[in-house]
Amino acid sequence: MKSSKNSTGAVNNVSANKIANGFPDFHHKMSKKIAQLTKVIYHLNTKNDDHEFQLNSLADAYESEIEDIIRDTTAKLAMFREQIEKKNNDTKITDIVKTLTSKHNQERQKAMDEFEEFKRKAKEREEILKREYEEKVKDLTRTLQNVKEEFNQRLVRFTTLTDELEKNKNKGDADMRLQHNKEVEELVHTYNKSIMIC
Repeated sequence: MKSSKNSTGAVNNVSANKIANGFPDFHHKMSKKIAQLTKVIYHLNTKNDDHEFQLNSLADAYESEIEDIIRDTTAKLAMFREQIEKKNNDTKITDIVKTLTSKHNQERQKAMDEFEEFKRKAKEREEILKREYEEKVKDLTRTLQNVKEEFNQRLVRFTTLTDELEKNKNKGDADMRLQHNKEVEELVHTYNKSIMIC
């Protein structure tokens, strides 16, 4: 068991060295693609964090504005109450206070309704963005996994063909070399095509 693992590791090291020596561009493109996918995932996570920060800032601003309106209205009501106490017999001031109180209550209710609507919409937007980002991250992770699996499968095929070619190179088997070149071209072509699709 142990020797089989060691021989597999040795084959993988030999194969990786062969690919690195024979196809440095192939290895470079693969590394570059993995780095690009990692950057996209990081960018999506950062964008999601920024969006949450903006939503929290907007909520704080709305709450602060509502508190200012309430303080302002309370100050106005206190001023009118003082005037009412000075002029108890004047019914016009009482009507004005009732009107202002009613207006204050309406404005306060309207502000609270707008704030609740804002919170509801912000939460909906946040949920939608969260689902979209999670789906994008899942898609990118699946794509990366597929590319890695395909790369490993092709690496095994390439190693097998390379080993067969090395065994037969002293025999001068031209058909085997043609087959090897064809396989290598297909491998490079298919990998380039998969990179372009991603």
